[in-house]
Amino acid sequence: MSDQEEVLLTMGELIFKDTLVRCLEAMTPDDRAAFAALADGGASPDEVAQFVVSKVPDADRLAGAAVDELADDILAVTQA
Repeated sequence: MSDQEEVLLTMGELIFKDTLVRCLEAMTPDDRAAFAALADGGASPDEVAQFVVSKVPDADRLAGAAVDELADDILAVTQA
């Protein structure tokens, strides 16, 4: 795997994790418990995504915010 591919993979993981945290924070405690049960129960990625979208209607906006924040962080580091 090239260095560029590794960087892109790492960026994708950061965005995914940040988006997941933002979505979990937007859920009620009961929804977070249901999410944990779903994830621990071996649900498919599609099932998990459908659950998140049903509980967090603005999940796309939260993902966009995660991308924007990472881009801002990268710019801040590269322009320093």
